[in-house]
Amino acid sequence: MLSQQFDASLLPYVSDKTRASLTQSWETLDADQRARFFIAVSPKGPFGSSWAGASSASTDADLQRIALQKCEQYSRGACGLAVSKGRNIAYAETPRTLSYPTTLDTAEIPFLNTKQRGQLGLEYTARPFAALALSRTGFYGYVTGRSSEAAARREAMSLCEGTPKERTCFIYSVGTKVVFGPDTKIY
Repeated sequence: MLSQQFDASLLPYVSDKTRASLTQSWETLDADQRARFFIAVSPKGPFGSSWAGASSASTDADLQRIALQKCEQYSRGACGLAVSKGRNIAYAETPRTLSYPTTLDTAEIPFLNTKQRGQLGLEYTARPFAALALSRTGFYGYVTGRSSEAAARREAMSLCEGTPKERTCFIYSVGTKVVFGPDTKIY
């Protein structure tokens, strides 16, 4: 089931409403973004998507992983890639890419590209009252050395969400303890 370019009518498992929404999203993308467009779907119906322009630091492998992670978190189960590099592909369920560690390991942080993970590895120090907030769209905010855990959480969320509040974020870790789990709402 390969096509020259993305065709939402060929997506398995998703609703007609989702197909219409994904078609609208596709139509807003430029040629570079379309060439780097990935969709993962779950047999339960949820999906995850990811795309980036040519100047993005995200690799195709990053974009594929991020689409799968979004789908896995939303569906609470396995997903498979249905669109790769802007083309429909034969659906095949993949091994889970999303993990729920209890201790911070920057290589396991979901929804970020490899470069972002590396930057956090260099910048985020596990001092008392540190917090890391993420968005499913690849934005993040972190603080270290704050006066309390509550202050660290508040400031990390504020940095991630932007001003005015531009995106939905969630707390991923406080100090070296990961608080992100299967029940964390990312939408």
